[in-house]
Amino acid sequence: MDDRETVEHVPWAELTSRATPGRRELVILGGAVVGALVLGVVVGRSLVGASSPPEAVTATAPPATTADTTTTTAKPLYSEADLLGYDLGDLERAAVARAEWFVTDFFTADLDVNGAADVEAALADDIHVPDRGGEISGSVAYVEWARAFSIEAVGSSAYRVAVAFRLVGAPPDRGFYRVPVKAVSVDVAVTPEGGTTVLDLPTPVAFPAGPDPSPWRVGEEAEAPSAIVDRAIAIATAWGDEPRLLGTRAVTGGWRIILSVADPFGLRWPFAVTLDDEGRPLT
Repeated sequence: MDDRETVEHVPWAELTSRATPGRRELVILGGAVVGALVLGVVVGRSLVGASSPPEAVTATAPPATTADTTTTTAKPLYSEADLLGYDLGDLERAAVARAEWFVTDFFTADLDVNGAADVEAALADDIHVPDRGGEISGSVAYVEWARAFSIEAVGSSAYRVAVAFRLVGAPPDRGFYRVPVKAVSVDVAVTPEGGTTVLDLPTPVAFPAGPDPSPWRVGEEAEAPSAIVDRAIAIATAWGDEPRLLGTRAVTGGWRIILSVADPFGLRWPFAVTLDDEGRPLT
């Protein structure tokens, strides 16, 4: 095999010694050069596209909105704002959370010898928690739920929070039972950073009186149209099984249907469904 077939060497001498290429050879050579340039551009673009994200992704990514931020980072744990009728600030929210937390710990007695430690830690240093008796008698009590229903400022960065709660307990000689809902107020101091301290033991409070029900909800006994009864039964069946009609009453603008349905445990629960003459929910 001669030197011209060796890939490591280019026969420059032979190339320069050849006669000047003709027109046909120039055209072929020029086309090859142009083709090489086009191929280089295509390959370069593909490499750039593979190494960087498409512009469309960056340009069309939706910016975070205020609603998104509120949903993910600033949504309150409970709906006190709706309950109280105004928006709570950060300090009020901290006071409400601490008051509910404190009530849950304070009224829980589960035979744990260190059960009062969380209560003591929440209180101001000069407040002592007297013996609640449960640890000695053998009785136990748990807070089923606790919810704040009012809050008022009682000093600089201090709030009085009224909390409703229900206890489930058991004396030594019988099983668990639920007691009526009770309420206490808790005074809470809050630092600008959201730290909290309970200022004193809970204080019993009474619930404010509720409004009288709207007269239109009472109505008079009357036989409702079958279509209205069927619609009420369909609504109740979505909650439970075996609906039973208990009564119908004519109210202002429509009908009040009283019925009961069964749950998976065999218990029956009564419901009232109010509908207008077209079978739509009556407000």
